[in-house]
Amino acid sequence: GERLLADHSHRGGHPMAGSERSGIAAARADLFDGVYWLLTPSASTDPNLFSAMHALVTAIGARVISVDPQAHDEAVAIVSHVPHVTAAALVALAAAHSGERGELMRLAAGGFKDTTRIAAGSADLWTGICLDNAEALVAGIEELRGWLGGFEALVALAESIGVGVVEPSSAVSANFPKSSPLSLGGDPGPLLAQADLVLLVNCRAPYYPP
Repeated sequence: GERLLADHSHRGGHPMAGSERSGIAAARADLFDGVYWLLTPSASTDPNLFSAMHALVTAIGARVISVDPQAHDEAVAIVSHVPHVTAAALVALAAAHSGERGELMRLAAGGFKDTTRIAAGSADLWTGICLDNAEALVAGIEELRGWLGGFEALVALAESIGVGVVEPSSAVSANFPKSSPLSLGGDPGPLLAQADLVLLVNCRAPYYPP
């Protein structure tokens, strides 16, 4: 890690793209078209090298978002890593109640399937991702636990005020930013972290009996 930080030619980054499929068979020529590509330059990053990376990413059709490394870890924990862990937990919950022949899974409709699709993927890969971003992931899980705990308390009390938790979430979900060009202009140096990160993660879908 220290050697990479000292090496000004190292520039961390990755695309926010993909699907539940993996391997060469899942390759697509348009995989990076219009997607956001996060770059995490530091104060010591050579501006010329960063500009070259910016140009390369743009050339393959992606759009650059430059973000501080720590802010990157916190952001992807919320929009990628916590959702993956949550989806995996939902699959585990359903599996624990599904019986030997998976009867419960036969009842799973589109909502459950959409929610748990991101639970798929390489266990080894996601173990590494979770451990590499452990601090931010743990903080995100704790925050999610707080939201769930609050909603649980309202439901247990049969309080209609609980809708106050659901309605704002529905509004946010309905208004996720649509893909649109980012006008970088001039020097593609570090930009402010953006909230409109697009996320499609590799995942292992649960088995739904026919």
